[in-house]
Amino acid sequence: AAGTSANPCAVFYPGVAVNWQPATTFYYMGFSHSRKLLDTLSADHTIAQDPCGMMLFPKPSDKAGHFAKVMAGMLPHAEVFQHVPAEEMAERIGLPVQREGVFFPHGGWVDVKEYVGALLAHPAITLRMEDENFDNAPAATKVICDGGWRGTVASGLSQHIHPVQGQLSFVTQAKTLSGLRTVLSYGGYVAPMGDGYWLGATFERDGIGSPPDVLRAAADNLSKLDWLLDAPSGIEPAQTGWVGVRSVSRDRMPIVGEYGEDTYVSIAHASRGLLSCGLAAEYIASLIAGEPSPLPRSLARLISPERFKS
Repeated sequence: AAGTSANPCAVFYPGVAVNWQPATTFYYMGFSHSRKLLDTLSADHTIAQDPCGMMLFPKPSDKAGHFAKVMAGMLPHAEVFQHVPAEEMAERIGLPVQREGVFFPHGGWVDVKEYVGALLAHPAITLRMEDENFDNAPAATKVICDGGWRGTVASGLSQHIHPVQGQLSFVTQAKTLSGLRTVLSYGGYVAPMGDGYWLGATFERDGIGSPPDVLRAAADNLSKLDWLLDAPSGIEPAQTGWVGVRSVSRDRMPIVGEYGEDTYVSIAHASRGLLSCGLAAEYIASLIAGEPSPLPRSLARLISPERFKS
């Protein structure tokens, strides 16, 4: 397991779609699974998090009427979200924003490092850092869980995966955001965490492996916030940030399942690994143990490596 983005702060919500498609169902199942797993782990481990909810706004690039179609498509599933009209928004989120949005009351943010640490603390798990050569790993059954774009997976899959770099910005002197009560997503996002705020994230196909331009990324992340506020935020570009690389498949769905004899993959989770990785692990475990699958066949096919075979 390596080569993932490992952002320090992960925004946690299932997402929306104009039409409720199989991919939407998959991520809602993943969200439910991860939410339950996180709650269970939190009973015995310290995991920094805030289930403060998440407010979703239209993106600057959305066409007129797009967000209305999204909300209409979500109406049959109103148990997982709430529509908030523009006139109620400022009171709900604690910022002077006059836009309508969709609120996910079970969303929020999670410290990814502490979450993964709690998972690794399971007594049946032994973490071995010295086995860089996968072929020499001492196990009869192997599961590849790296990012998938570095060539560690057979070339038949690597050619369907590309890396996308993302940079987060951390700001502490942000009087504009002092009243913020929840995570906001608007083409970028802002999450109140500890003594500051994480703003994200850039989406960069070029420059992978080059030294990150922290100030440029901060300016990009702040420009998205300015758009949401309809005014300059007055926040100085952050000197502190985080850069990671997402692995994105050709159809933007993760690649999970059996890939050769006694070998399985769980890769290309892109920027939604907090939603999909837990459910993917349960699915792979069911395949290995010969137990009932947590996924219906239609969703198993949706993420199967077989879909890329010509």
